[in-house]
Amino acid sequence: MRIRIRIPKIGPYALLLIAAIALAPVYVFPSGLPQPGDFLMVLWIVVTFFTMSRQGSRVAISPDAKFAVLAYLAFVVWVWTVSLVNGIIHEDAGIAFAPLFYTFNFLVFTAFTIKAAQDHEGFRRLLVLALMLCASVLFLLVVTGYDAERMRQLGGFNNPNQLGYFSVLLLASFAVIADRREMLGISGLVVAVCCIFGVMGSVSFGAIAALLAVLGGAALKILRGNPFKTVTQLLLGAFALVAVFGLVLGDFMVTRFQAAIQRSARFDNKVNMEGFRGYDRIFDYDYYLLFGAGEKGLWRFGTTIELHSSFGTIVFSYGIVGILLVLVLVIAVFRRVPLHVLAIAVGPALYQVTHQGLRTTFLWIFLALVLSYGGRAAHRVVKRPAVARTPVMGTRFG
Repeated sequence: MRIRIRIPKIGPYALLLIAAIALAPVYVFPSGLPQPGDFLMVLWIVVTFFTMSRQGSRVAISPDAKFAVLAYLAFVVWVWTVSLVNGIIHEDAGIAFAPLFYTFNFLVFTAFTIKAAQDHEGFRRLLVLALMLCASVLFLLVVTGYDAERMRQLGGFNNPNQLGYFSVLLLASFAVIADRREMLGISGLVVAVCCIFGVMGSVSFGAIAALLAVLGGAALKILRGNPFKTVTQLLLGAFALVAVFGLVLGDFMVTRFQAAIQRSARFDNKVNMEGFRGYDRIFDYDYYLLFGAGEKGLWRFGTTIELHSSFGTIVFSYGIVGILLVLVLVIAVFRRVPLHVLAIAVGPALYQVTHQGLRTTFLWIFLALVLSYGGRAAHRVVKRPAVARTPVMGTRFG
């Protein structure tokens, strides 16, 4: 396995994005509030659009990417419409302002798509470095916050499900943008070890199933082109993973398997898709299916637990129109991707069945990376005539 990391030239603007991604696993405030990485991401988005206007460049993205952005925008507009109507009717500000999550994630999705079009390879290499650092931070948080008395670890998050879900999304994002050399090199080993470590720490059955799907898709990607040579490299990479977990993290893995066995005793309750996950709400209040109930305002349904499913949330909260808009967005993102990318995406999709993951920003980063790097979309930069201006940040990414 070749140990090599390609580090791009980094300026202040690029460091801002790296910091935002690296701090994504750090939760300081209660769930539902912006975290430190979110504030940095907002700054990066502002700088992204500001520098584009100052430099006088117009980025021509592929028709698929443009269509996906417009589909996402249409969904956000519909989410605001449903939420404001329900919020006014029920006099509940929480319902009315729930779409703030989707608005922020839309801006992240759009900014990543634009930067990938502006500097396709340079932005990719920057993200590989950022994701590796993020995985390292995730690992350190799980290690430093490890509590032997807890069955499920938190890492830097507020609950174990967030840890497992984030680890899956992080590994899936890396698998989409990394080339074979990076996946089989030190950066791939670091990301894989840290993300597997995070999933095992969470002891989430949904995250474990999603992790296996992502690893399978990553293996398919690695095996493309030169199967015989790649199989040897893949086996060496697998051996390195086994060595790390067996020799260095052996005690941790034993305790995680014991915790998984204990949790399996409650598996029947976990797969109760109607009562426990809230799917019964769809049938008990079926009159919301046409227009949508919006999110929050759980007092309307006599419960304090939200519907534990992204798919169920879209159906119940945003109705038929919301379902159609999300389907259009998904088709736009995945219509031209190869089989291995679809296999990688199965992992995050599986997790959506039993958990509400739509508000997680890294889900939309993953989808933006699939759109920009998973398929065969062409990107180019078109310079329009403009008066020469002083560069704002002075970096190749700014």
